[in-house]
Amino acid sequence: AGAGRSVEVVGSDWDWFGIIGGMESVKVEVEKVASALRDASLADLVKELESRLGIVPPEQKKTAPSVKKIVLVGPPGCGKGTQAPVLKEKYGLCILATGDMLRGAVASGSELGLQAKKVMEEGKLVSDEIVVGLIKDNIGSDDCKNGFILDGFPRTVPQAEKLDSMLDDQKLGPVSSVL
Repeated sequence: AGAGRSVEVVGSDWDWFGIIGGMESVKVEVEKVASALRDASLADLVKELESRLGIVPPEQKKTAPSVKKIVLVGPPGCGKGTQAPVLKEKYGLCILATGDMLRGAVASGSELGLQAKKVMEEGKLVSDEIVVGLIKDNIGSDDCKNGFILDGFPRTVPQAEKLDSMLDDQKLGPVSSVL
């Protein structure tokens, strides 16, 4: 197609000179936008981005802040116990370490503690149901009002499924992060 000729493009006739003329109008629009961006404050730009992305600024949220539910996974000695206090301090979370919870429940003489004590005295592993019950009891405490960090649980897919089910039953939603 030479200069001044029409070309069939996806069922339309485009005049090559029309395209060039159209590019000039695009250039004018781009310059208008660039000028507006130069004149806009950072706060206005952030508001515009939030609006376009559907992000609601914290001051406009009408719902309660979400509860963080973090699971730390990894082999012994990898740093879970080192990172948990850092996350606790930063986000105001409680740390739920299964070993500590089991020892605490046994010491308190609670129903779950007595069940766990019996199983441990027999040299067996404490059932997932008991551990999930301990987690359920603990996440309702004032210490865990902003959320919790699980250290040492879940370790298996069935444990993770039981945890998900308990969180659903408690209307807490899914785990926020697995680190």
